[in-house]
Amino acid sequence: MKKKLFALLLASASLFSVAQARFYIGVDGAYTSQGLPAIQEKGKGIEFHTISPSGLKDLIKNGSGGYSVGVVLGSESFWGKYFGMRWGIGAGYASVKIKEKNNGETTKTPIDTLTSEISVDMMVNFVNTGSFSFGVFGGVGAEYQYVLNNGDPKKHALDFVGRTGLSTLLGGHHRMEVFAKLPFASMSSKFSSGDSNAFLYKMSKVSFGASYKFVF
Repeated sequence: MKKKLFALLLASASLFSVAQARFYIGVDGAYTSQGLPAIQEKGKGIEFHTISPSGLKDLIKNGSGGYSVGVVLGSESFWGKYFGMRWGIGAGYASVKIKEKNNGETTKTPIDTLTSEISVDMMVNFVNTGSFSFGVFGGVGAEYQYVLNNGDPKKHALDFVGRTGLSTLLGGHHRMEVFAKLPFASMSSKFSSGDSNAFLYKMSKVSFGASYKFVF
């Protein structure tokens, strides 16, 4: 029994030494396509809805375009050269312009949001020489959105997104990535305009971008 316990402790210590966490901090920027359909419904509160593949395609094709920028920090750990995992927390800002037609004229209304996100990714390297690596990652995240626009009722949303992309590490410290964030579910707030109806703002957004992280 003592030998088995000692072997288990030794294996655990060995695994921990191989997979020691490396902290990172980074920045990212992305093209963002956001949907803001106002649907008149009864009641108030929060509504949960899923996003189908056809809904995702429509969001990419017909959503309102803009940009997003952010900062992120977290840690990554690798077991050997090829398989790893990381977590991150981030904050950012996004701005899109919603096209609206009034009296035959098309106007663009800016929608600005503050965002915060927590995410977990699995990482796979195809090549790893120690100072250089190249691979892919995939994971999930939860992103909270808060609309800033003055004069509008405050609107909130929580997106659940799938994350995927390509990752390259240079010099053992400089990680550069291209990524996509694709929502698969969302929680949105309703607000009342003074009568019995409420407006549900489905603020899900798709992002395609690039990031830089310094890995300590």
